[in-house]
Amino acid sequence: LEYTADVGARLLTGLEGLQRDFPDLLDQARGQGTYAAIDVATPALRDRVVKAAQREGVELGGSGDRSLRFRPALVFGAVHTAELLERLERALRAAAV
Repeated sequence: LEYTADVGARLLTGLEGLQRDFPDLLDQARGQGTYAAIDVATPALRDRVVKAAQREGVELGGSGDRSLRFRPALVFGAVHTAELLERLERALRAAAV
């Protein structure tokens, strides 16, 4: 549980950082353990981000109208979190054009 809480805190901190870096695109970062989500400005943009993330090798899902949902495996660690956030940032930049 401590491991999952630590990794989840890193993930949430990273999502909050992306939210600050992309205030017109992202808001409402939230999570419990490694289960996390963040809202994207529009449903169309969310769908573009999901596709761009898949091109980056990141499997994530949409939820509701505007949310990106993260549900990593229990082996997901700090190194994976850093890689995910880098790839998600590239996906956001690609989808925002």
